[in-house]
Amino acid sequence: RIHLPSFGLRRGTGGEARAQEPTVRGIRLLATGLVVVTYHLVDGKLVRTHREELDVGVAGGNFGWPYMEGAIQQPGGPGPCPLTTTCLPPVFDYIRSVGTTITGGAFVTGNAYPASLRGRYVFGDYGAGWIRYLEFDSNNALVGGLQDLATAAEGPVAFHQGPDGYLYYAAINSGKIYRINYAKNLNFYTVSPCRVLDTRNPAGPWGGPRLAAGADRTFVVGGQCSVPATARAVSVNVTVTEPTDFGFLTLFPVGRAVPLASTINFRPNQNRANNATVTLGAAGDFTVRAGMASGGVHVVLDVNGYFDD
Repeated sequence: RIHLPSFGLRRGTGGEARAQEPTVRGIRLLATGLVVVTYHLVDGKLVRTHREELDVGVAGGNFGWPYMEGAIQQPGGPGPCPLTTTCLPPVFDYIRSVGTTITGGAFVTGNAYPASLRGRYVFGDYGAGWIRYLEFDSNNALVGGLQDLATAAEGPVAFHQGPDGYLYYAAINSGKIYRINYAKNLNFYTVSPCRVLDTRNPAGPWGGPRLAAGADRTFVVGGQCSVPATARAVSVNVTVTEPTDFGFLTLFPVGRAVPLASTINFRPNQNRANNATVTLGAAGDFTVRAGMASGGVHVVLDVNGYFDD
């Protein structure tokens, strides 16, 4: 589910209608706060006419309305920020030739995207129809400038990172939900063949028990057998042993739909192996589903390489 940001009205000290600090939800904590989009309201209407801005959320912070709009003094406003208060400057703002209606986004976590996008703040502009991203350091300071990610995005109005690690956004102009896929060729790195899991071993995260019929089990490969936590996929040899019934195994990234194709098929009491490339989830993990009517099966997995930036 994608939630749109909410905001309300409060009355300013001079009697003017002012925007309540925006509700902050679902985005990464920076060193001192959260990145939020600030909306300015007068009589219940958005009145931003010159700049769009992002702010680092501070409890009780004054983002400057009606004295400031973005990093500049509000044109036609009541004047500079009063000496009795501190107007917090935005962490980033832009003029109307760049965009007209900013939409708060999300920080990219996990390994579904390449390193160049991880940790970046992805957001959009509904009016201009673009999706772009920014980088901030540990002190909330902007690093570099605005970077393009997508154009003609059909009016992005909300962003959310799903359990599969991918970003999704709502496009209000088309009434659709899109997943943001980042097309980039990955490099393959070999590792010495290494046994990352064997369910014949004592119970544990990479050991027993055996896989039960119809059940799923999740294993973490990132950080094991010289595979870095940032790996996007692994090259493996999958072996099944001691199956009690006809069946198959399907290996797939955590948080993603179960694919229609199996990874390996088997019959009762058969030992069998197959090579596979397995895409990993956001935490460097994958799920194994045992497609069997009854009983169970042991699985052994040896990794020989991985894909990464």
